[in-house]
Amino acid sequence: RNLSCFIYHLPDPEDYNIYTHSDALRFMKELGFVVNPNNRNEVLGDYRTISAWTKFNFSGRNNTYSDFNLDWSHFNGIDYDDKQKEHGIFRFYGKHWSDDVDKELGNYDYLMGCDVDFNNLDVVNDLFCWGKWFLKQTNVDGFRLDAIKHIRSSFYKRWLHDLKDETDKDLFTVGEYFSCNVDALINYLQNNGAAWNILTGQMWLFYIISIIAISVCLYFLFNKKYKNTLFDVGLALILGGIVGNFIDRLHLKYVVDMLQLDFVHFNIFNIADSAITVGVILVFIYLIFIEGKEEQHD
Repeated sequence: RNLSCFIYHLPDPEDYNIYTHSDALRFMKELGFVVNPNNRNEVLGDYRTISAWTKFNFSGRNNTYSDFNLDWSHFNGIDYDDKQKEHGIFRFYGKHWSDDVDKELGNYDYLMGCDVDFNNLDVVNDLFCWGKWFLKQTNVDGFRLDAIKHIRSSFYKRWLHDLKDETDKDLFTVGEYFSCNVDALINYLQNNGAAWNILTGQMWLFYIISIIAISVCLYFLFNKKYKNTLFDVGLALILGGIVGNFIDRLHLKYVVDMLQLDFVHFNIFNIADSAITVGVILVFIYLIFIEGKEEQHD
């Protein structure tokens, strides 16, 4: 199969030009903290005024496919203060590094140049629009994502999910994650959200939903009004699947997905997800086709 690949990486202005073709940069005076390069979570001293390249007008683009322009608010930090002629890592005042990135050097959100803020909704929305535009223009079959350890994993999950909805292609994707820490690689591959990566990171919500669902299943299982083998089996499968994923979330803080169907376009899932799905189908079959006939018979 013909696979078209595209390098998608946005840690600095040059890479950002890949999709916005910037030809207008300007120095802006901003407030920033000096950050310890060996521990990105450590701030060295109080904030100060710095001068940095943080204004991107994209006049050469002429609003062809986007009228989105960048300023300091769309970045987390920079690596050069022109005011003091000083190289280093400077985190902008009021900004923070993304959480779901590699933990090397404390937090490896920052790599070089202007660090794009993936917590900024304007940036995220524009990247979704750009991705859809790029697919239509190039008709690629997949992506090669560069330096994914520095960019929010939750962003890529949502970005790829939305782009797959825009096309009938699988959009095979390869990500470059350079690390000697095998645990870090495994952690990135593991599902840290709900089944099939929906509502990633909202763990507290799934704790509540799981407890409610378990209570409901137990109530109907032990309620003498609903005594049917098909109904009971369906509820048991749902209960077992919910408990299985709930234990994973309590113990591991994520759900392990291990099953992938190569013959159909579908997300990776696990045995618990399958049990829940089959159980729901059985319960619906009972409610639609059997329950009414039992009531008439009685």
